[in-house]
Amino acid sequence: MLRYCDETLRLRDVVAFTVPPNLRSRRLMEKVGMTHDPADDFDRPNLPEGHPLRRHVVYRHRALTVAA
Repeated sequence: MLRYCDETLRLRDVVAFTVPPNLRSRRLMEKVGMTHDPADDFDRPNLPEGHPLRRHVVYRHRALTVAA
């Protein structure tokens, strides 16, 4: 999927997000080479403070080549 996004779609970035406790998804994103920058993490505005699914962590894959 990431190769297709890089080589065919020529996307600059691919992002994925999940809730912090979803360790299986986080490990998968790391395994395929995506990186986590805590500065990208966000809270879902439609969920109340304290809701267990409010906080999300963001993983990003930056393309090696960028469309001209």
